Amino acid sequence: ALLNLVGPARAHMGHKALVVRGITVSTGALELTTQAEENIGIQLAPVRKETLEESIRLPCRAAVPVENRAVVTSRVQGKVARLAVRTGDHVTVGQELVEMDSLQIQTTAFELARTARELALARANLARARALLGPGLAPQKEVLELQVSAIKLEIAVVGLESKLALLGMRPADIASARAGDTVGRIVLVSPIDGIVIDFPASKGKEVLTGTVLVEVADSQRLMVEGTVTEGMLREVREGAPVRVRFSSLPGETFLGSIDLVGKALDEGTRCLTVYAPVDNVG
Repeated sequence: ALLNLVGPARAHMGHKALVVRGITVSTGALELTTQAEENIGIQLAPVRKETLEESIRLPCRAAVPVENRAVVTSRVQGKVARLAVRTGDHVTVGQELVEMDSLQIQTTAFELARTARELALARANLARARALLGPGLAPQKEVLELQVSAIKLEIAVVGLESKLALLGMRPADIASARAGDTVGRIVLVSPIDGIVIDFPASKGKEVLTGTVLVEVADSQRLMVEGTVTEGMLREVREGAPVRVRFSSLPGETFLGSIDLVGKALDEGTRCLTVYAPVDNVG
């Protein structure tokens, strides 16, 4: 086995050459015995021809893209009655997040139940009048008036159900309210699969319409932002493959490609940002 050197081996100035067992110098090369190789720890491996990969290391940070986030807000004024999840919990579409008490919900649900009862009565009266119309025991005008009244009540019921749905009430709870069950709460659910990344809601908290209660993020895809110096611009292009590693996840590698290269250099740092979406499969 040979270990090539840049120049011939020489002793230190003023000293004799060191004597090392198992190693001899011959015409600018070192000849090692098997025992010497083992002592030094030399390992041999087959040589193979490969293309060397050029790479650039960049500082970066990762975040969930905006389009992969969902913010759950209150659609009515009320009070937080129950918390079903916590920050960091994994949730699925339709999973309960927060339950709220609301006077507006209670009032609308009561109105729906009352209107539904009136509609049931109007339909019964209309059916009775139609039965009497055949033998001539009920005038046509009365039947038409009852029919118009029933149609108006049907429209009112649909409108109240739609209002409750827009306020965030689930279909099953709307059906319960129509049946006359006491309903004064709404349950807010997750619109996507993901992780709860922010949970500003707290039990007993008074909230207004539009108050952010929960934020859920689908972290299956991350957007990585890297900083490139002006001198690196020739080496960076859109579509170039990237490998992302995080110090907090040793041994994990995330693969992707550059999706966008910033167009404007920062005047102070003379750097720009490159963006690379990567799949979070680590």
